[in-house]
Amino acid sequence: MRGKHVTGGAVLGLAICAILGAVISVRDAALVLVVGAAWAAGRFLRSGAAPSRRSAARDEVGEEVVWECDAGGRFTHASSQCLELLGYTPEEASSLSIFDVVHPDEHAVVTHLISSGRGWRRRPFRCVAKNGATVWLQSTAVAQADGQGRFTGLLGASHRVWEAPPGEPARTSAAIVRVLADDALRTAFQPIVSLADGRVLGAEALSRFAMADDGRTAEDWFTDAARVGLGVDLEIHAALHALRQATTLPEDTYVSVNLSPETLLWPGLPDALRSASIPLSRIVVELTEHSAVEDYDALDRALQPLRRAGLRIAVDDAGAGHATFRHILRLAPDLIKLDRSLISGIDGDPARRVLAGAVVALAREMRGVVVAEGIERTTELAVLMGLGVQAGQGYLFGRPSTDERDWRAWRRSPWPRLSTPALLRTTS
Repeated sequence: MRGKHVTGGAVLGLAICAILGAVISVRDAALVLVVGAAWAAGRFLRSGAAPSRRSAARDEVGEEVVWECDAGGRFTHASSQCLELLGYTPEEASSLSIFDVVHPDEHAVVTHLISSGRGWRRRPFRCVAKNGATVWLQSTAVAQADGQGRFTGLLGASHRVWEAPPGEPARTSAAIVRVLADDALRTAFQPIVSLADGRVLGAEALSRFAMADDGRTAEDWFTDAARVGLGVDLEIHAALHALRQATTLPEDTYVSVNLSPETLLWPGLPDALRSASIPLSRIVVELTEHSAVEDYDALDRALQPLRRAGLRIAVDDAGAGHATFRHILRLAPDLIKLDRSLISGIDGDPARRVLAGAVVALAREMRGVVVAEGIERTTELAVLMGLGVQAGQGYLFGRPSTDERDWRAWRRSPWPRLSTPALLRTTS
């Protein structure tokens, strides 16, 4: 990992440049950066410390039922609110397991969640009260471990949801568990190309689901998985599937996989990535936005050992919202990916060019690489090369493909390799 983080002022200063469309001197820029740094420091100092693990489960749902269970799902403690919610006294609850409380339709999912040893967050469960009535509970559970780090059970808190959650969570969960059990997905790779000489630098892994006939896109699958508490499971499964497929790609290319902040904080991630079929030095993790980053310091601590071992970090969708600039500020990524909404039409929009140029300047200060997504026309390519963008991805270079023959053909493909002046002449 590089030696220092970029201050909040860098983002603020460059954003001001982009908004005003002004060309400022280095001295003026430095003044803006200093002012911005002071503003950012105040914001972070006022943010406060994260709550403890035990209080987090309670704070998540307020003063509702708090419970604990062992590694097999049998309750070892339940607070008095379980009588109001489910009709069981705490003493009765202590003789039950989670499987006695949740609806049978949820059993397969609960089995998977407990066996994963990770816990879950804000997940709705269809439960059955003592009198047989259906009760929907939203639950957060934190994994507990002994001194050797072995999973010993869960600490959880639950509150009632008065209406059934939309999207039939039990059916959604069952579908995702089937995907995990049957390995019902494929990996499509899309090439990432050097704009300087047309070399294939790497490929982004994109999941394709065999059960896509239900109308859900790949993004829908991951969003639904996160909603029902299976986001980490599906992301890890998809990433490891992609890394196995990556053994057929050229050895001098990297593979980019998408993971959410929650997955990056999963304690088992380092072992999972180290077990992959390719070395960490060939893996790039793109930070996705399925869930917000609540503790950048914790995320940075989790990533540092992997980065020292060769893993690289990319921030996706730069230019599409302020959250990505916060990621860049706090994580100092190795790669910054310009969002396709910024690239589309950049050849005819001065504001897009200024904003993209600001990101390039920021990346240069951080010694990072800028990758432009969604390049479809040579005129867009010309502008990006003129701005100093180092790499590109998009239909101009190749569509995502699950066919190994397409992957092998990348080296023979006639990528646009014109020099910047030659390309610029085509846009005049």
